[in-house]
Amino acid sequence: MRKTIDHLEPTGGVPRNGVERAKLGISFQAPHVIAAITFHLLDARIATGVCPESARRTVARLSRAAAPVVEISRSFWGEMSNHERLAWLLTSTETTYDVGRDGLAVLSARPK
Repeated sequence: MRKTIDHLEPTGGVPRNGVERAKLGISFQAPHVIAAITFHLLDARIATGVCPESARRTVARLSRAAAPVVEISRSFWGEMSNHERLAWLLTSTETTYDVGRDGLAVLSARPK
């Protein structure tokens, strides 16, 4: 039996047979990193929200790189708790936060 390799369609990026291939890892672009950090801060009830301006500044800082901001294997991500995922996202992006009295988290670059 002859095996064939399906190539990606030039316009849609979907394999010709319509089946999506599972990726070995997870890649986060800047906006997705901030969305994930926001989710974990709210889910863990660390903050009631994230300051929109600090989120925009952080996206701008992280967007300067053309490649994905962070990548992680699916198996490693799956083994982490939500608290560990938040810590990993913050460390990987050199981001920190401070929660004010109003409950809003202000994101910023981690001092070097």
